[in-house]
Amino acid sequence: MTGTAWPGYLPWADTVTAARAEFDRAARSLGLIPAIIPPVAREDVALLYCFCRHLDDAVDEAPDPATARAALIGIEVELAGQKSPRPLIAAFLAGAARSGLPLECARHLLLGMRADLDPVRLPDTDALIRYSYQVSAAVGLMLAPLLGIRDAGVLVRVVDLGIALQLSNILLGVAADARRDRVYLPTSLLARHQLTQA
Repeated sequence: MTGTAWPGYLPWADTVTAARAEFDRAARSLGLIPAIIPPVAREDVALLYCFCRHLDDAVDEAPDPATARAALIGIEVELAGQKSPRPLIAAFLAGAARSGLPLECARHLLLGMRADLDPVRLPDTDALIRYSYQVSAAVGLMLAPLLGIRDAGVLVRVVDLGIALQLSNILLGVAADARRDRVYLPTSLLARHQLTQA
């Protein structure tokens, strides 16, 4: 349960400290103020940030899609308890157990990230909304309990906001994504406007 400090004797306590420092640096670079996050949630929020950053790095820094896919599968195996987790994953799992962070949302995020490793073609708006949920709204749902948000009605709005943010991101990056062989605009919607993937 969120609300207690991380004990210093934990085997990955240094990882928690490093995550907090990394989050503080990243937040300030974005014009955010880490101190506005309730003190009892700061380490958990930092771990979530570093977990997501770790996933991004596993994809962005991989030399090829096969390596990236193997890295994501490895993380998934650690999350499922099928392999001894590395310190960041161990600390993230412990934080999730304390805070009630929904680990199924981490798996949803991994699914979305794995989908990006192949050429992207979405057949319809349902597929677009599902992808947007996986790579954005799922992160919001993991963040929500860390900030004390548990009301079902509010969580619906969290999902809506996450999807809206991802749709905006897609619209801002249509050309850049297409150059990477990722077309997120649904085929059915393009056809309705007499457009092709090309």
